[in-house]
Amino acid sequence: IVPSFFVKAVVSTQSTGDMCKCVDYQTLKLQEAPDHIPTGDMPRHIQLYVDRTLVDKMVPGNRVQVVGIYSIRKQSDAKEGKKDKNITAGIRRPYIRVVGLEVDSSGPGRSLNKFTAEEEDHFKKLAERDDVYDLISRNIAPPVLCVDTTALTKNDGTI
Repeated sequence: IVPSFFVKAVVSTQSTGDMCKCVDYQTLKLQEAPDHIPTGDMPRHIQLYVDRTLVDKMVPGNRVQVVGIYSIRKQSDAKEGKKDKNITAGIRRPYIRVVGLEVDSSGPGRSLNKFTAEEEDHFKKLAERDDVYDLISRNIAPPVLCVDTTALTKNDGTI
């Protein structure tokens, strides 16, 4: 059984000078899916390191399956303000260097919006109108703005 996880993301770009090659990378937090956690428990999580072509393949909230190399790194004491660098506490943080991933696009709210050709044409026509801002603002919530909805539509019932 492979647990389901979802992603929290922080996007970064590394640049180290003229003689170095820039590499895109992402540091992600992989967290156990909330629907697989018993009531009252906290979700487990682990740090992910993603680079090159795998960057920006997922967004926060995506459910993913990850293939990677499990490793550990020494936690730096510099963040905590320790002055004596010779003393190490031996704290190691696990992380996964991602070599492959699959984003689950099934389920509510997980698939990318795909518009039909008719919908795209409708959006283009709408964008060309001079009164597009007024039209959209009046149609978002007419009852809230106390606007008569019959005046917003054409004779054929369309916007």
